[in-house]
Amino acid sequence: MKQIRLVAGLWVCAVSLFLLSACGSGGEETEKPVPAKTGVGGAGQSAGQETPPAAAAPVSLAGAGSKVKAEQVPAAETAGKKTADRPYIKRDTYFRLPSHEKGKTVDLADMQDEPVLIAFITTRCPYCRVAMKALNTMHDKYNGQGLHVVTVAFEPSPERMAGFVQSNGVKFSAALGDEDVGARYTIRGVPQLYLLDRDHKVVTMWMGYSPEYDKDIAGLVEEVLAEKPSAGAVESAGNR
Repeated sequence: MKQIRLVAGLWVCAVSLFLLSACGSGGEETEKPVPAKTGVGGAGQSAGQETPPAAAAPVSLAGAGSKVKAEQVPAAETAGKKTADRPYIKRDTYFRLPSHEKGKTVDLADMQDEPVLIAFITTRCPYCRVAMKALNTMHDKYNGQGLHVVTVAFEPSPERMAGFVQSNGVKFSAALGDEDVGARYTIRGVPQLYLLDRDHKVVTMWMGYSPEYDKDIAGLVEEVLAEKPSAGAVESAGNR
């Protein structure tokens, strides 16, 4: 009789535990992992906090709501510099920023009629360092054909930027970015790359960087190098 009671008691305990487990699992929500921060949130965010995307598809801005759309050209201004018989037109993509080298600037007007590949970075971003190697390759291959490669860092310290340039063997122009240029180019994370054509209109943009981009970047660079500055730009400059 004692054995029967013991077995019955064990059976009741087992059933009770099963019911408690079922009720508990049905009423709880599975905790979801918190996603890593991917954007710089403007030039003012701490450079050590962002986790930039390692690989994302290139994004065309032809129909996007970006602040640097090529369609916004009517607001362009003419700068005081001239190449050949026409002045430089300041589009929404235009910037003139301090270089990491004291007393120097990086001015898009100095690159008139030539395409520009721009990388927006921070000095503490690991993916940005990887991107510098690829951009050095682009510079070596296409600079003689007219391509300008520029990196714009959201970095307040020229000394730290100079150290970044030296430690990564950067061969091209390096500038110190600010909130205005970050807003103009709608920077949402780093690295973020833009390709401008000979008229300094946006061709495309890449969020993040991956070696898988290299072939696509090189192909588009070769396309814009094969193009000529638009005749419309000459006419609009002459009418101002």
